[in-house]
Amino acid sequence: MPRGMFFRPEMIFTELVFSVIIILLCAFIYFKTKEVYELTKHKGIGYFRNAFLFFGLAYLFRFFVALANLADISLYFHRHYIMIISLVFTSFLSTIAILSLVFASIWKKIKTKNPHYALILIAVVTSVLTLVFGSVYLLTLINLGLFLFAIIVTYLNHKKSKKFSQLYIIYILLFVFWIFNLFNLIPNRFISFELRTIGYMVSISIFWVIYHKVSRTLK
Repeated sequence: MPRGMFFRPEMIFTELVFSVIIILLCAFIYFKTKEVYELTKHKGIGYFRNAFLFFGLAYLFRFFVALANLADISLYFHRHYIMIISLVFTSFLSTIAILSLVFASIWKKIKTKNPHYALILIAVVTSVLTLVFGSVYLLTLINLGLFLFAIIVTYLNHKKSKKFSQLYIIYILLFVFWIFNLFNLIPNRFISFELRTIGYMVSISIFWVIYHKVSRTLK
C-alpha cells in the first residue's frame, strides 16, 4: 500500500491558512508601495517593496518545508528531497529579501551600475550552503546574521532621519517574525500543535503591525 497519508491534517490546514495570510500581506505591502514608486522612481522604495515580494515567495517555499515536516509524502518524491529543494529556494529568496532591505538603506552609497549581481551571488552562496548541509538550523543562522547586518546598517544610515524610528521598528519586527518562523520549521515532534498555533497567531499580529506601519509611513 503506497504511503502518502498526512500525519496531522489539522496542522497542515493551519499552516496553509497561516501561509496564505502572510503571503497576502506581503502582496498588499508590495502593491501598496507601487504607486509611490512609479511616481518617484525612488530606488530605496524599489528595493524595499522588492524585499516583500521575495519574502512572500520565500514564505511559499517555507510552506513546502513545513509540509514535508508534517506529512509523509512518498508517492512521487521522498519527503527528504522536497525538504531540501524547498529549503534551497527559501534560502535563496529570503537572502535576496533581506539584502534588498539593506540596499533600501544604502542605495545612495551604491556606486556599481548592477548591484543586483552581488545580491544574487550572495543568495546563490547561501543556497549552496543550505543544499550541502540541508539544515533548517543553518538557514536560521544565515538569516539571523543577515538580518542583524540589515538592522545595523539601517541604524547607522538613518539614525538622524525623521523616518528612522518607523523604518527601524519595521526591520526589528521583520527580524523577530522571520527568525521565529524559521524556528517554527523544527519537526513536529518537538513542538506541540497548540504551541505552534499560538506562534502563528503572534506572527500574524506582528506582520499586521508591519503592514500598518508601512501604510502610515507612506502617508
